[in-house]
Amino acid sequence: MNQPCMVPGVIATMWAQNKVKGTYRRYSQVPSTMGMTGAQVAQNHSE
Repeated sequence: MNQPCMVPGVIATMWAQNKVKGTYRRYSQVPSTMGMTGAQVAQNHSE
């Protein structure tokens, strides 16, 4: 009975997930200007 009310939410969730995946895919190919990985930057930042 409540399924028609869920359809817009499911569509919005799928759209948002697609946007995040696309953005991650695009920026995961961009090299770091410092030549460090994200893990290395986080480790140095926490010290």
